[in-house]
Amino acid sequence: MVSWRVAKPVGDNASKARDLWPDMNIGTIGNKDHLYVNGLNASAGLRHGDHTPHATDSIPGDIPPWPGYVYAVDLGECTGFVPANFARWLVGQCKAGKYPEVKYVCCDWRLWDRRYQWAGQPGNDGPDHCHISFRAGYESARSTIVSDYYGHLHGGDDMWTDAEKKRVMAQLDGIDDVVRGGKGAASKGSELEENQRELQAAIAGVLAVVQKIDARLAALESVVKGA
Repeated sequence: MVSWRVAKPVGDNASKARDLWPDMNIGTIGNKDHLYVNGLNASAGLRHGDHTPHATDSIPGDIPPWPGYVYAVDLGECTGFVPANFARWLVGQCKAGKYPEVKYVCCDWRLWDRRYQWAGQPGNDGPDHCHISFRAGYESARSTIVSDYYGHLHGGDDMWTDAEKKRVMAQLDGIDDVVRGGKGAASKGSELEENQRELQAAIAGVLAVVQKIDARLAALESVVKGA
């Protein structure tokens, strides 16, 4: 079996899609039908597909694909995600100069390719998923396509998922608990709570010493006044 890994743009967007839409069907490594572009057999002499670790398809002027890397991801239709809508948005972004890591997009029987200035042409992927192929040379590049699309859907470019919001709110609750006395459930047993207890005990000790000094000064003042 050939060892393989996904290019970072594939991994970034697949992972983000999984977080945002847990019921989405996501494809990276393909079966033997993906060994050749368009799913045709070897006798056609076509290039190996990007869903395989044997990809050979590249843009003129780019470096050849690295053996062992998978350069494509499929994002399936699910609640809250319509592949054709996503594809149109992504192609529009690519036409505007964003996402240089994208090689081509295919969905709803249409293909948009960087090599043809993103002009639409017949494609082989149906409406049930959107296929994105990434360029060689971007194997380690960070990609935020899915995250940006989610922000587009929900009115902002940096929208957080519910899970991210809950995690941040829990952290803020913990800080708030500690600041207000360490009595909230979020900070129980935490290192911050333990440090605060130690600080409070130290302050109490200092206040006790100050009170004793005040008492002795008051006593001395009485003696001086009575002399």
